Amino acid sequence: MSNALAIAGVSALLRQLLLDGIDAHGLQAPLGGSVTVKTVPPSNDSNFPDRLNLYLYQTSENPAMRNMDLPARTSMGDRRRNARLTLDLHYLLTAYGSDDYHSELLLGSGMHSLHENPILSRDVIGSLLSTVAVGSLALNTAGLAEQLELIKITPRTMDSEELSRIWSMFQTPYHSSAAYCVTVALIESDRPAIVAPPVLDPRFAAAPSLDSPYPTITSIELPTAETGLLLGETVSIRGLHLSGTEPTIHLQPLLNGASHPPITPDATADDEIRFTLPNLPSTSNAGLHELFVEVIRPEETTSRTSNKLPLAVQPEILSLTPNRLSSERVDLSLTIQPELAINQIAELIIGSESIQLAAASSRTNTLEIPGFRLPPGNYLSRLRIDGVDCRFIDRSTSPPQFLSDRIISIP
Repeated sequence: MSNALAIAGVSALLRQLLLDGIDAHGLQAPLGGSVTVKTVPPSNDSNFPDRLNLYLYQTSENPAMRNMDLPARTSMGDRRRNARLTLDLHYLLTAYGSDDYHSELLLGSGMHSLHENPILSRDVIGSLLSTVAVGSLALNTAGLAEQLELIKITPRTMDSEELSRIWSMFQTPYHSSAAYCVTVALIESDRPAIVAPPVLDPRFAAAPSLDSPYPTITSIELPTAETGLLLGETVSIRGLHLSGTEPTIHLQPLLNGASHPPITPDATADDEIRFTLPNLPSTSNAGLHELFVEVIRPEETTSRTSNKLPLAVQPEILSLTPNRLSSERVDLSLTIQPELAINQIAELIIGSESIQLAAASSRTNTLEIPGFRLPPGNYLSRLRIDGVDCRFIDRSTSPPQFLSDRIISIP
């Protein structure tokens, strides 16, 4: 954890990089052996020996990290966490030379040293600060090597107007220089804060997994190639954590009708439940349903409910009887299952003709269509209840064909 020494620590890091670069580039001997690096404001004193000057001229809060610890206090004003002070440090690197090309040599050495170290690793930070101190205060205690973010050095480009403002602030003639932004210096506090107490509750558990720890349905496997389920057919529910005590399957109509009575599964495993849709025409409903599982998980006493997935329950035409009234008109009588529930909308499609039936006022398995205009012929018949069609395609053949029992002959 970095502390209030972080700013001085960053300046010391950069100074050590510049000093090491001067030695590595072999500039000490050609420039008289007394080249140094200072961290003081730029000066107009022409008597200074050859040197690099590294000056921290501005600090700003890092916009990407300034709010990452908020809110830092509770509604009562108590400290809930120690918000970090995240700083970007802006430096001006200036070269001073006592003779021709000295300042250029020094500026090139300094810029190359910073260019070669755009990111300072924790090992490098610890090594560079190991011997740096201000009096008795060792700067390796700043904690820069342990802070959350690494130190990054980025060159800045300044236009003439910005350079003019900066050097006007120094009230000194311009010298060859380059600007850098160093990010991010974190200043953290070790003041006490409120910590949430631990919770011992068997209902809550942590697991190293992206999967939900609760009953979860991932898919519903219908009979081969079908789009819905008929009464009496078996279906598999795939998922996670589905086993336990008293598992039940629930079907809730999305549009009309009452919920289907709870269904007891035929077989249960942690990743699969198989069940048969009971053949209960008088209490089941055709149409689109929401399916979910309710189960008491092992070592728990209350039931848990899974997520919901859609399941289409298809109507069936048990019989369709035409009664010719005239050369143009015919009565149609249907027997269906499950029964049409109150307020459900039924639609019979004969060939390309659609017959909309009135909403049922009571449950019934018989539908009457009087005086429908239909010439003699063979027609494909379909029943649609609340948007779900009965089966009329044989999907087991290649290519698929219409089911023969859905072709009716109108005399």
